Amino acid sequence: MLRLGGFSFIADGRYLVYTPEVDRLVELSRQPASRLLGLARDFEQADAKSLSPVAIDPSAGQTLQLLVQIPNLRERLAQGGMVGYLILGLAAFAYALSGYRFVELAMAGKRMRRQLQSSELRLDNPLGRVLARLEQSTMNDEEALYLTVEEALTGEQAKLGRALAFLKLVAAIAPMLGLLGTVTGMIETFQAIALHGSGDPKLMSGGISEALVTTVAGLVAAIPVLLLHSLLTSKSQTLGSLLEAHAAAALAQRLEHRHAATAAERPTQNREA
Repeated sequence: MLRLGGFSFIADGRYLVYTPEVDRLVELSRQPASRLLGLARDFEQADAKSLSPVAIDPSAGQTLQLLVQIPNLRERLAQGGMVGYLILGLAAFAYALSGYRFVELAMAGKRMRRQLQSSELRLDNPLGRVLARLEQSTMNDEEALYLTVEEALTGEQAKLGRALAFLKLVAAIAPMLGLLGTVTGMIETFQAIALHGSGDPKLMSGGISEALVTTVAGLVAAIPVLLLHSLLTSKSQTLGSLLEAHAAAALAQRLEHRHAATAAERPTQNREA
């Protein structure tokens, strides 16, 4: 064990504090940051004639003992209670769904660009399926062809925008769940005040922590989900516009060929008459 003046005690690269109740040095249950522990280990191994940096506690252990009372991330999340865990679960599902939809839209865009470069219809992309639906149609009426293309476009655009409404719903619900946690936390705080009075702040800390943690969790969940929803919506609309433009071009080309064939048949019918 090393004693750093009247400030700190170090043993095996970890900090100790003096406990008057048992009249002995005990190891802190929660140590400082790993960078400071690294300095302590290096200081123990340093040559006595050389200089080496080390962190000390000027309050003779009081500041180090306060570290035990600071909750870590897991404890901070646990302070949110059931509402906090519900927000985190909803946010995790929304993040996973956003990642899946992003990959799906990226693959759809790549396959659509591959379809534009190929003369063969491919059914692994929205554009190929719409063009195949138009190609398979045997109707020659303009309105019927238009309705066929519109129906195919509606179905493919619905697939491109799948799950976006749910992400928007999560972005709206998460802050409301945070507000719910705030209200339940304040109710718990007032109950503690009614039972034990306001003399001991520790009795009220649980409810206040739940109120604050759930509020933060709701905002942390809603803001990224809202940004992801905007990104995916923009990407989906871009692919939908591309799909609609090329489908309209294919429909116009087919109608033009039909009009050209009809115009070529008229002179032949006139000569026969």
